[in-house]
Amino acid sequence: MGEINNWELMQLDNKLSESDYMQLYYTLFREETCNILYKKPEIYEFIDKVRTKFNYMSKSGKANIYWCQQQFKYSRLLLPDIEDWKRLYIVLNIPILEEFVNDRLTISGKIGGNVHLVMNRVWDVIDVDKIKSFKSSEEISDYIFNRCISFIPMDEIANNMYEYFFRQYSDYESFRISSIINELGTNNSIKKYIVPEKEYRELKVENKSIGKAGVIDVLLRLLDDSYAITDYKTGKPKYYYNQFYDGCKFPSDKWEKKDIEREITEYFLLVQEGAFKVINENDMIEMDPINVRFGRILYLSDWVNTCQYVEINPEMIVDSKKTDDIIEDCVNTGFFRRRITQYCPINCEFYQVCKNSYEFRKKYKDLSKKVDEAFLYFRKN
Repeated sequence: MGEINNWELMQLDNKLSESDYMQLYYTLFREETCNILYKKPEIYEFIDKVRTKFNYMSKSGKANIYWCQQQFKYSRLLLPDIEDWKRLYIVLNIPILEEFVNDRLTISGKIGGNVHLVMNRVWDVIDVDKIKSFKSSEEISDYIFNRCISFIPMDEIANNMYEYFFRQYSDYESFRISSIINELGTNNSIKKYIVPEKEYRELKVENKSIGKAGVIDVLLRLLDDSYAITDYKTGKPKYYYNQFYDGCKFPSDKWEKKDIEREITEYFLLVQEGAFKVINENDMIEMDPINVRFGRILYLSDWVNTCQYVEINPEMIVDSKKTDDIIEDCVNTGFFRRRITQYCPINCEFYQVCKNSYEFRKKYKDLSKKVDEAFLYFRKN
């Protein structure tokens, strides 16, 4: 039997042999940022944590490989959680701006996670008969909003970001439900179209046949009884279709369209033949075949302009395979290409780590300059 490559090792469920751990260590993790953080046997625990996160990598996270492969490596491989990120800065003696750490990693992450959790659980307390009795979309929105807010603990209710996101979500759901009622009336059959099925909310899936895993926010039943993928976002919107602002046409960026297509396609491939719904870490059940034809990335901050569905086509599937091929090549070779621009110090949280890395220092050890000057030289050359 030939040697197992890194890509295969990253996707294995079971514990690895010592030689396998060492193979991953020397090809992927043996650089200054890892050496100073972990020692054996702690390095084995770290690699296992990385492998778990790697298999459940966010679908939007994969798109980072097209921007800077080194940033992808730091954010998706070397640093699987917030504590590792903070610890790395402390060991490298890099100043940490507490307000940056809190805003970027703690508060916003907590809100985003809570919003997603509530958008799932709120449907367990929604009364469809009550919704059918309302006379306006505003009443429907208010009803859903109040149900959402009821899930937030009192010590967090003062954070107006919850109110903002749940108001946006409630307005969107009111629009969706009103459209269903306008089409079908208020007969008993509409419940299956209004209430997302519990088994298809926050759906954790593994598909061993294609080596993919992930979590789908919701699969919504459409009026033709097919299903559509919806992934909710609380961040800055990306647009698939051309938008209108104050009467001026704003063309969607081609890279934003590609990012959306790639993410939708990743979710689509998850639920194809070979999909298993994950119950817990020790239990999963094979999913019934499901007809999914459409998907969308719905940004709550501008749901009006991001709620349109995109039809999944063969070209999108081919492009998704190309993305996997690029990541697989990086993982197998251990080489992640840097993309250095003037925006690195501003936009990349790993800028300080990158310029302090063993790889960077080794390459430019002949330069008798400060690291910042050397990094500038690196960018220009």
